[in-house]
Amino acid sequence: MSQREKDQAALTKFKEAADAFPTSDAGLFARYRQAGHLHGARVPKNAMEAYQQVIASGGDGHYAQMAKLGLAEAQAQTGQYDEAIATFRDLSQRKDGPLPVDGVLLRLARIYVEAGKKTEAEQTFNRLVEEFPDSPFTPDARKELDQLKKTS
Repeated sequence: MSQREKDQAALTKFKEAADAFPTSDAGLFARYRQAGHLHGARVPKNAMEAYQQVIASGGDGHYAQMAKLGLAEAQAQTGQYDEAIATFRDLSQRKDGPLPVDGVLLRLARIYVEAGKKTEAEQTFNRLVEEFPDSPFTPDARKELDQLKKTS
């Protein structure tokens, strides 16, 4: 069996499990994995649909939050920067959520760079550095902030 066939078989199994148990943890996990496989296979439109299903069924739970992250990545991959930025910005405001805010801020700043929004990128890198001085992401944020200042 080729890797492509294995991937397709996995996608089929994830979809079957998610369709059978759409709101259970197992079903949400399966749908999330289905979305991740689609995203990795560079089928962002289908990945976004699957991530949206997890978000709609997952409430405020862990899988829904992770799906929001995946959705924002797929949006950025397809050039939907404003949508991706809005999602990352929303996730960066959640102090009590399951996602590390410092990591979300780093990705948000990088999306701003990709979108050509240098001022917003600088502000976001600065927020990360100021609010999370001991974060493992802070050195990268400082380095990227310096690069931005050199190109401005």
